Amino acid sequence: MKYNTTFLGIITKDIKTGIAFKLAVADFLIWVFLVFAKVLNFDFRLNPTIFFIVFMASFGIWLAEAINRNWQEIITFLEEKRRSNLSLQLTAETQEPVSVPVLLSWAFRRYLLSKEVFLTTFFLAIAFDIFLISAAFDLIVLFFVFWWLALNLAFKLKGRLSIAIALFFLALCPFLLILKLDNIAEKAAIWAYMFLLIGTIKMLFEMKKNTEY
Repeated sequence: MKYNTTFLGIITKDIKTGIAFKLAVADFLIWVFLVFAKVLNFDFRLNPTIFFIVFMASFGIWLAEAINRNWQEIITFLEEKRRSNLSLQLTAETQEPVSVPVLLSWAFRRYLLSKEVFLTTFFLAIAFDIFLISAAFDLIVLFFVFWWLALNLAFKLKGRLSIAIALFFLALCPFLLILKLDNIAEKAAIWAYMFLLIGTIKMLFEMKKNTEY
């Protein structure tokens, strides 16, 4: 999937207007600062979760307002993208327009149910577990294992991707230990082992499949 800059331009052309967007930016920056402060064991007696909730609410309000203001442009853009993806030979004047629900359903499948979105969500969840959840829970690890296996099957990911991610977490561990972040280093090591195991098994299957031809 490739996101078109035209669509982002429609949404963000009035990005600097509105108090909701400014509040979202401010809360997001405070949330990022508090997260890093927590990782480095600084306590400002402020709950990062509250700022994150305010950020999400403010961003949601701004996004809803932006979509409402530019609704017709968005529908026109999505209709053009749908026609080009279907590779229709008819001209735009002779094509029958689809209903808005059908168009939004197509846009949802095309842009939200995509490999990029699922992978981004997965790695954000991994980062959240490593840096914001102090304890290690077996059920969470098991859930992520099945989630990663499902992504591998759904998008036919190569085994070397899992190996590369495992090496990244493995390289992260010494730096976390230097910073005296033993709990985070331990969790990073757990994820390194998980990705290394899955990547190795996946590559063995890939080698076996290649030798059969």
